[in-house]
Amino acid sequence: MGDISQKRKHYTLIDCEVMVDLPPALSFEFDHHLWNFDELATWGKRENLAYHFSVVFWQRRHDVTHNTKLLHWHSYKVFWKFLDKVYPELTNIEELTTEVIQSFIVWLSYTTTSKSRWNKIKGEQTSQNTQHHYYSAIKSVIKRLISNNMISDDIEFAIIAFGNSAYNTQRTKPFSRGERQRIVTACKNEIIEIKENNLHENRLGMLIPYMLLIALRTGIHGQPLLDLHINSLKDSILDGRMILSIHKNRGYSSQNIDVSELGTGDIHITKRVAGLIKEVQALTGGLRLNASEELSQDLWLIRDKYDSTKILSVKSTSSVYTAIQAFAISHDLRSDQGEQLNLNLRRMRPTFAHALLRINGGDLRDLQKRLNHKNIATTMGYLDPEQDEFKSSFKHQGLVMQYWVKGVHDVTAEEAAKKLNITIDEAKKVISGANDMLVGSCKNPLDSSFNKNSEGACTNFMACFRCPNQIIMKDDLHKVFSFYWYLLRKKPMIPDKAWEKAYAWIIRIIDEDIVPQIDLEIDIDALKENAKTNPHPAWPNMELSINELGSNLS
Repeated sequence: MGDISQKRKHYTLIDCEVMVDLPPALSFEFDHHLWNFDELATWGKRENLAYHFSVVFWQRRHDVTHNTKLLHWHSYKVFWKFLDKVYPELTNIEELTTEVIQSFIVWLSYTTTSKSRWNKIKGEQTSQNTQHHYYSAIKSVIKRLISNNMISDDIEFAIIAFGNSAYNTQRTKPFSRGERQRIVTACKNEIIEIKENNLHENRLGMLIPYMLLIALRTGIHGQPLLDLHINSLKDSILDGRMILSIHKNRGYSSQNIDVSELGTGDIHITKRVAGLIKEVQALTGGLRLNASEELSQDLWLIRDKYDSTKILSVKSTSSVYTAIQAFAISHDLRSDQGEQLNLNLRRMRPTFAHALLRINGGDLRDLQKRLNHKNIATTMGYLDPEQDEFKSSFKHQGLVMQYWVKGVHDVTAEEAAKKLNITIDEAKKVISGANDMLVGSCKNPLDSSFNKNSEGACTNFMACFRCPNQIIMKDDLHKVFSFYWYLLRKKPMIPDKAWEKAYAWIIRIIDEDIVPQIDLEIDIDALKENAKTNPHPAWPNMELSINELGSNLS
C-alpha cells in the first residue's frame, strides 16, 4: 500500500509556450519538404491536438530519417481518420486516454488498403507490420508528450499489441532454387552482353544485373546496398579475402561481410562479390572522374536523361524497382507456377538465407551470425513453412501432457519435475502458474532461444509451437483452442497465400501434432466449441470487440 504519510503524487501540466525548441509555425519546411500541420488543425477542428503533435515532430526532426518522418506523418493522418470514426468530439491532448489507445489498436486491425500499390490490392487488410508502424508512431508521440509533462502519465499501453507482427502476413517470400537459378542466368547473360558490346551508356538498366547478383550473394538489404561507396570494399588481414562494409540506417548499425575472391569451395555465393563490385566501379569510372567530390565516392552512379551525373540512393527506390521489373520482363523471368516473376530486392535477403541454410546443413545459429541478427527469432522468421525442406522446423517441439496440473489433482513438484524432465524449482513454477504463457505453459521463459527480451521473460508466443520449452497440459487447452479460433477469424481478412504462410502452419500443428496426443476420453469438439463461444481473455472474439466500440466504425 505504501507509506500513507507521504503526499500523493501530483502532476503538473506545463504549457507548450514555456518550452524551448518549438516549431516556428504549424507549417514548416525541413528536409526540403513542407510539413503542413495546418491540415491536421483544420481537420475536425483539432488545433490543440495538431499543435502538440507538431511540437513533438519538430523536436525529433534530427533524430529520425526522412523516410521515418514520412511514415510518422502518414500515421498521424491514419490516427485522425480513427478519431473521425470513433471519437469525433476528441480535440485536445488531455482527452487522450488508455481507452482511446486500446480502441485505436482494435480499429487498426479492421483497416484496409485504400489504393493498389506494389503487391497490395485495394481493399486488402492492412498488414500486421503496417498496423504496428502506425501504432508505434502514435505511441511515440504520446510518450514524448508525457515526458514533456504535457499530459499525465496514467495512460497504459498494451504490452503485447501486435505481438505477432514479426510473423507479418505480408512477409517477403524467398525465391525457390529454380527461380533463383533463372535470375542468376539472366544477370550473367546481361553482363556478358555489356562486356562484349563494350557498353558505356551509364544508364540505370546496366547496373541492375550487378545489383541483383550482389544482393543475392550477400543478403544485403536494399538501403545499405544502394548506400555502398567505392571505399566499402577493403582488403582483409586474411590473404585472398576482402571485407565489404555496409551501414544500416534503421538499426544505426554497421556490419562487415567477408567475401572471398578465390572462393573456399564451400560457399560459392560469395566467390564473385568482390569482382562484381570492382566491375561496377569500372563501369561508373568515367562518370566519377567528372563528378563532384561528394558524388565521386558513391558506387552506383548513372547518367540521367539530361546527361547529368546522378547517384542511386534510397530516394531512387521507385526508379530502381521500375528498372528491375523491366529487366524481368525483357528476360521473360517466370515463377515456378509460370507467372511473371515478382522480382525485387526485398526478396533477395530471405533467398540468401535459404541458400545458406542448404549449404550449412540447417545451422540456424550460423545463419543468425551471418545475417547479423541479435535474436534467433528474427532468423527463424526467414524460414518459409511452405517449402518442404523447412517443414521440419514447423513441427511441434514441446510437450503435451496427459494430466491436469493446476487445481484438479494433487500433483507434487517432484512428480511434475519427473514427468516434464525439468528441475523441481521449475516444476513448482509450472504448477503455481508462474510460467503460464498465452498459448500454454513454459519450462523456463527466461531460457528460450526465441526470447526477444534479453532482460526478461519470453513473450514471443507465436514461437511457442516451435519451442521445446512449451508444455501443454489439459488445463492449457482452453487457451490453445481460443488462440486457434482467433487465428481462424483472421482468415477471411487475409489473402490466401499470406494466410498459408503466416498462420496456417500453427493451425496444422494444433490439429495434427497436438490434438492426437490428447487423451482420447476428452471431448475435443466440446473443448473447441467452448473456446469458440467463450474464448480466453487473451484471445477475444475481435468481431464482438469491434461492435462494442460503436456502429460508427463501419
